[in-house]
Amino acid sequence: DTNVVARPGCNVFQQEWLKMCRGKIVTLWGDSDHPLTDNAGSVRQPLQRPGYDGTMRAAKMLSGIAAEVRWCRWSDSGFDPALPSGYDVRDWLVKGGG
Repeated sequence: DTNVVARPGCNVFQQEWLKMCRGKIVTLWGDSDHPLTDNAGSVRQPLQRPGYDGTMRAAKMLSGIAAEVRWCRWSDSGFDPALPSGYDVRDWLVKGGG
């Protein structure tokens, strides 16, 4: 009953994918990416938290197309600081999270 599509990167969600999501319940799992910083330690713009920011971008594209859009919320800050940066659904499943 479930189909899985891997999104290959935080900036990649294709317009043509929207039609296969029409009327479906879609769950997005972005990586738990820690904020990116420059060499001076300042948070880089525009992608502060690539996994979270990419997930929110895809959710916005799906709004009004999918029946429902859900996403993994690693924490209120968009990432889990207790996990390594880049931790993803595969890591979660390997650890027995599913």
